[in-house]
Amino acid sequence: MTCLLLVVAFSLGGSSRGDVPALLFLRPIAIFILGYGLWTLRPAHIAAHRFLFGFAFVALAIPLLHLVCLPDAMWAGMPGHGLLAEIDRSAGLAGAWRPLSIAPETTRNALLSELVPLAVLVLGVQLPERELHLLLPFLLGLGAISATLAVIQAVSGADIPKPLYSTSTDGSAVGLFVNRNHQALFLATMFPMLATAAASACTTAASAGTKAPRKMLVPLLSAAYALCLMPLLLVTGSRAGLALGLVAILAIPLFFLRQCSWQDWIHRERSGAIGPVMRWWATRRGKTLISVVCLLLMLVIVWAVLATAYASGRTEAFDRFRSSSIVDDLRFRALPTIWSMLGYYWPLGSGAGTFEKAYFVAEPDGLLGAVFMNHAHNDWLEVGVTTGIAGLGLLVAAVVAFGLRSYRAVTARLKSPADRSKSTQFVLLGLVVILLCALASLGDYPLRVPALACVLVVAALWADGRIPGQRTGTVALDDN
Repeated sequence: MTCLLLVVAFSLGGSSRGDVPALLFLRPIAIFILGYGLWTLRPAHIAAHRFLFGFAFVALAIPLLHLVCLPDAMWAGMPGHGLLAEIDRSAGLAGAWRPLSIAPETTRNALLSELVPLAVLVLGVQLPERELHLLLPFLLGLGAISATLAVIQAVSGADIPKPLYSTSTDGSAVGLFVNRNHQALFLATMFPMLATAAASACTTAASAGTKAPRKMLVPLLSAAYALCLMPLLLVTGSRAGLALGLVAILAIPLFFLRQCSWQDWIHRERSGAIGPVMRWWATRRGKTLISVVCLLLMLVIVWAVLATAYASGRTEAFDRFRSSSIVDDLRFRALPTIWSMLGYYWPLGSGAGTFEKAYFVAEPDGLLGAVFMNHAHNDWLEVGVTTGIAGLGLLVAAVVAFGLRSYRAVTARLKSPADRSKSTQFVLLGLVVILLCALASLGDYPLRVPALACVLVVAALWADGRIPGQRTGTVALDDN
């Protein structure tokens, strides 16, 4: 059922807008699946993931509270409502009860948008650890589909997702999404996922005594997959995607840190032609030489991919770096206005999902033009503007939980050379994917896309997994 929901989310949830026709199908399906998940949910599932359910409860409570109607005197006296109160008095509507949100219809849309990732959470916590790990190859498959679709779009210039969404993709290589930045983020998350798949295959093969050819199959396929993703990041034309891809690639060694126990495998290869080679590899000189060769080979491959893409004229991301001035970019010129909005609506916010309406009020004359700001292009700031102290408090709690979980996972790996469990690998994977989403939110709004919100929930479930040797909130559950 979780896989079905992910397929529906990626098929119909590639846009962040609340007026796309695809939501007429996505949200009812998600609500139906959520109802099924709540029916089968048990208290033990909630106890095993207390923080995630607490986070989800507060995230749902915020827009609900913003929709509660208040007396006119109380509503008019709240920060940021003075102008609206004057309009009410001029229109003869003084005395009417109104909700805290300055645009209740967009707040209702924000509330409904949370139901899709909530359904993934409710279903995901009921999966046993083995099945939760099997979501990795499933997401890699969805990534391959989105990448293949992007190649078709780049070659043919076809606006393939247009029938599903109200906005055009202009033939850009966006895959299953509408925005190039969202496609680039999804492709960037593929790098740590592929590293986890390769490291897990090495660990499983080493413990089972698998021969060398079969042992290297999954790592080689993962490397080939990763090499195909590199030029696609350039083709998307996302400048942020290039930076996220670099961060994702730099995180790859983390998944192999003290992970593959080569010594056990080397001892099993005493006979045959490969035996002397593996025994030489076990020496310090052999490990150093091979590591340097592998690093140089990776650099050569990356350079070749970039050079080929540049020569073919498909480096739209580099072209946008050269042709676009960051200072003149609207999203950066609007930052002072957004900062002023944060103080204007503090501490309660303008209402979940109301940034576009709030910005219309605050937009200075110098920024008026044909292009409008539907989001702040910095979700960390937008959360503060629209949800105030409650939303920022939720973000602070998430950052603290992320930091503590990262510290425990990394220290557990460093202190336990024999720790080769898949659980620790997936905890690290979840943390890296969450980090990529957090960094992407500094200049965009990726988690307002249903598909990427579902990926974040899956990553949070991985990150909330069991770390061997440490006590967590996870309890043993029956497979169901």
